[in-house]
Amino acid sequence: MPLPPLSLARTADEIIRDYRVHGLILRLDDELPGAVDTTGAGPPDLLVHVRSRPAWGDAPLDRSRILWPPGSGGGTSAMRTAGVLQGGAGTRIEFVEGATFWIAQALDEIWLDFAAPLTGRDAAYFLFEPVLAFVLRCRGTLVLHASAVAIDGCAVLFCGEAGSGKSTNAAALVGAGHHLLSDDILALERHGSAWRAHRGTNAIRLWEEGASAAGFDGAELAPFSPTWAKGIVPAPAPPGTPDPVPLALVCVLGDHDAGDDAPRLQRVEGALALRRLLVHTAGNRLHDSVRRAQELPQLAELVREVPIALLAGHVDSARLTDLVGRMVAAARA
Repeated sequence: MPLPPLSLARTADEIIRDYRVHGLILRLDDELPGAVDTTGAGPPDLLVHVRSRPAWGDAPLDRSRILWPPGSGGGTSAMRTAGVLQGGAGTRIEFVEGATFWIAQALDEIWLDFAAPLTGRDAAYFLFEPVLAFVLRCRGTLVLHASAVAIDGCAVLFCGEAGSGKSTNAAALVGAGHHLLSDDILALERHGSAWRAHRGTNAIRLWEEGASAAGFDGAELAPFSPTWAKGIVPAPAPPGTPDPVPLALVCVLGDHDAGDDAPRLQRVEGALALRRLLVHTAGNRLHDSVRRAQELPQLAELVREVPIALLAGHVDSARLTDLVGRMVAAARA
């Protein structure tokens, strides 16, 4: 449910920004780079307090409701701990890099704090991607670990494990004149019998090798932040791009090979398609069996109503131009 306007007393130099990301309007009391500024677009879905913590933030974790035990590790940006705090006021998520988030139980307010050497861009990454993925899924939205591009007004998405080529494929399509929808995290909504993809952040993060393979000068890209040497491929959506965008095709990334027919698409359906997608829902390590079960009907509907294909890329990165052509043809079909 949208929230009323902020009632916080503030001085003229304090910054209030509204951002639209993953189908939500976030009202922040500071600037964070990476999402689409939509100040004045309407009442917010979430209030976000930057460099702040709630009054209940120091409560210990409820031992019976720990979502991520200390020392679990794993993932590109590993969490230190995550769980519901004693008293039930909300959830705390701590990342080993030094960022901490508190999420109100009602899922309508977030506080975040971070320590040097992290920057606002690092904090924005954690907020707009892993933290919002958790919040969206708690709200019942289907979120995939995927990058997506709009081709002729239809969304084509690439889902897969870290390092599988999601961002590189998206960047290759952006370099060919198509428009980025989201990098790494994608929120999907069902409208009647059709699925639509929401816009996420407005840049792609790539290592130099991946950027060069996608047709960009990797050495010339600005680094994402002092703590993360990936370069930024700017990919702002053109004015007037609708949100959400109709979903045309879901590609599940598999192994690369050297065959003459690679890159190639192989349509999959039914239980096989469902199994392929189930492992690529975002933030699934933070969700218990009940929440995991709730997403099964959503994925089953997606599999029935949207084409799902296995995508085998070519080991030769020069063949990415072939991939672009095949993606465009598949989207138009």
